[in-house]
Amino acid sequence: HWQSQGTTDYLDFFGSPLDQDYRSATSALSLGAGPGERWDSRFNLSYFSDEIDQNQSSDFAHTYRTRLDWQNDLSPDQLHRLTAGLTYTRERTRSLSFGSSYDEVVRNLDLYLQDSLDLEKHQLNLGASLVHHEEFGNHATWSLAWGYDLSPERRLLASAASAFRAPSSADLYGFGGNPDLDPETSTGFELGLRQDLGPGQRLTANLFYTRINDLIEFVDPDDFLGPQPGRNYNVDEARIYGLELGYDYRQGPWGLQLEGVLQDPENRTTGQTLARRAKRSLSANLAWRRARWEFGANLLASGKRNDSAFSDRTLAGYTVVNLSGSLHLDRRWTLEARVENRFDKVYETAGGFQAQPRIAYLGLRHRRRP
Repeated sequence: HWQSQGTTDYLDFFGSPLDQDYRSATSALSLGAGPGERWDSRFNLSYFSDEIDQNQSSDFAHTYRTRLDWQNDLSPDQLHRLTAGLTYTRERTRSLSFGSSYDEVVRNLDLYLQDSLDLEKHQLNLGASLVHHEEFGNHATWSLAWGYDLSPERRLLASAASAFRAPSSADLYGFGGNPDLDPETSTGFELGLRQDLGPGQRLTANLFYTRINDLIEFVDPDDFLGPQPGRNYNVDEARIYGLELGYDYRQGPWGLQLEGVLQDPENRTTGQTLARRAKRSLSANLAWRRARWEFGANLLASGKRNDSAFSDRTLAGYTVVNLSGSLHLDRRWTLEARVENRFDKVYETAGGFQAQPRIAYLGLRHRRRP
């Protein structure tokens, strides 16, 4: 069980101070068993609640979700590894926002099957899923992945998959809600190469392309404060394609991971760049570990991006650095420290919502070990 609650202070669109109470909690139970020599079964049951209540108005947003997942892994022979199972979700959402209210319950059942085949130099992964959504009926999705060892140091990868996402209760009935929305559907393709450069070094390159039909976006013809109300709409078609490059280094106590992404996310209906999606981003993770000590540094750099589909504002790019460290006092106790946004960078990931300034955490963790 995990739980957090408190009060958050913030400014509204006119600069007036407001505050809201929040409470989030998650409870989970997991059971595992081996019914057969080549059969592993796992049952997971979880309950999630998230409650936000405004203190200067009657607005609120409450979400309660129960999720059941039953997964079975079977290895009938040396060639196949099968995974089959089901996921059931029941979600209730209650909300009052800017005069729009709703109280909805949505149920969802997902049946899935996957087969992984090891054919020496070739590896295949085939998957299929059937989703039954209470409001949007049955939808089938599929996935196919292939790997081929060109040499002991070089590996070629290719994959293709489809996906389905139903509108949430907030999309349908909340502020700007549109009960006539259609589900989003997408198809994605990826082609990659993995090259070992020597002991502890690896380079990866991936080309990707994703086509999204009926992408859900909030559209306001005269900006948020104009007299015409905004509403959620299905974009006819959107597509995202680009290149992802990665480098991984591990030697002795040191570890380094670099990842850069160049992409072009476009609304094909309007020709505009999709909102809040940077065309360029870079992340770096540096780690050092020796004996009882661990240190880490993380850097995230993001390019500029459009703020929203109903605004011509461009959000500036930013670079954020986070630091962490820990000392293992003994086999059970660990002292931990973390500093986020070390250089107190002022930036926004959404217009009008300033990101968290520099903040430090100090903690003591206890783990029961055998």
